[in-house]
This record gives sequence, structure tokens and C-alpha cells, in this order.
Amino acid sequence: MKRVNITIDEDEGIFRKADLNLDDINYLVNRGYWDSIQYDLFGAKDYYMLKPASNETCQHFFLIKMITKYIICEGFPVWNYKTVKPDIIFEVQNRKIAIEVETGNNLRNNKKQFLKKVESLKQNFGYNWFFVVTNRDLVKKYKKYGRTYTRKNVVNGIKRYVNFKPRNYM
Repeated sequence: MKRVNITIDEDEGIFRKADLNLDDINYLVNRGYWDSIQYDLFGAKDYYMLKPASNETCQHFFLIKMITKYIICEGFPVWNYKTVKPDIIFEVQNRKIAIEVETGNNLRNNKKQFLKKVESLKQNFGYNWFFVVTNRDLVKKYKKYGRTYTRKNVVNGIKRYVNFKPRNYM
């Protein structure tokens, strides 16, 4: 029998495949992980092992994880949610900013629920929220409802809030 040494925490949910050894990959596949090609926030294509929830696409899951990782690396508190609340909430200068990651399914298949979500975001966050779409072709559709970014320009969107300086109108 071959001795197997697992070096990862399976609860992480996302791993860059190039960082894993064969034993780790087999271990993750046996625990329900998917092999997936994804583009990161800067447009680089790579292979990943992902374990999204059953009601979530790999793209949606991956983008939430990458955005969350970026915000944490910038040193801001961040929270992730899977239900009624926004996908990501982070805090900058005592302001909470919400990010809703969209694949286009809600707008296409359940517009009523989508509009409820938009109203909730407006009520709870005012102007401190935005969409991130998984496909750049969706930008035009989502811009009607709120500020919208793609995976490639979401970093600039986040920086817009990070560099926020309140203006004195008096």
C-alpha cells in the first residue's frame, strides 16, 4: 500500500490545481470537487479545483472566492453570505459595501426575485453596493439596475470605495 500525505484543508473550497500534488487532487475529487478552468480578476486563465454549493455555478463560486481573497489581502473585514443577503459585504471607513455577483440566471429566470434583491440593496446600502457579472455581455442589462463591473474591472470598483474621501460640502 502506498502512503498518502494530504497537505490541504478540504473546507477551503478552492485550490489552484498547479499548487496541488496528485494525491491532493484525487482526495479533492473524492470529496466532490470539480476540475474547472477559470479566469482570475486580472484576466489570467488557470485550472482550479472548486466545490461550489449545489445551487451555485462554478463561475459564481469562483468569482466570490477571488473577490473575497482580494479584499482580505487589502486588509479589510469581509463577510460572505449564500441566501437573501448580498454575496459579499466588506467594510471601509465604517461603511459597509455590498457586492452581488451575477451570472444572468436570476434576471433571466426570476426577475421578480431579482428586483426584490435590488430594492433590498438600495434600502440597506444606499449607493454602497454594486454588481459583478461573470460575463461582460451582461453589463448592459445590469447597468439599468445599479453600478456594474466585470471580473476584470471589479478591482477598480473596489478601489473606488477604498480610496473614498468624504467631501465637505459646507
